[in-house]
Amino acid sequence: MATESTSSNRRNADEAARAIILSALNSHHVGGVPPVVGWKDTAFDYVRSELGITTAEACEELVVFLENKNDLIAVDEKNPGFEQTVFYELEIRIRRHLAYFKMVILSDDPDDPVIKVVSAHPQVR
Repeated sequence: MATESTSSNRRNADEAARAIILSALNSHHVGGVPPVVGWKDTAFDYVRSELGITTAEACEELVVFLENKNDLIAVDEKNPGFEQTVFYELEIRIRRHLAYFKMVILSDDPDDPVIKVVSAHPQVR
C-alpha cells in the first residue's frame, strides 16, 4: 500500500510540532532507549553513504535549518506501519546535496519527545 498524499493536505507545520521536532533533534546525543530520534534503515543508509555524515551530524544540520525558520511542511497521509497520520517534510542542502527528509512524531511529550526519520533521499527537481 502506497502513502496517500495530495497538495490539498500540505501546510506549514505549526509551532508546537516544530518545537517537538527541534527538541528531539537537539536531544539526539542523549541516546536513550528507545532513542529520541529513530532512523528507518534506508534513511540511515542515505545519510551515512550518500551525504557522508553521521546521523548525529544530520540532526545538527536539521536543527540549524529549523532554528532558521526554514520550511517544515506538515502532510496528512496514511502510511503503512504508522498510526500517526501527520508527517513532516523538509528540503535541506547538506554539503553539495539537496536532500529530502520526512519525519513523524512518535511522542509529543515536551519532556520526552520522540521522532523517527522515515525517509531521506536526494531531492530531484
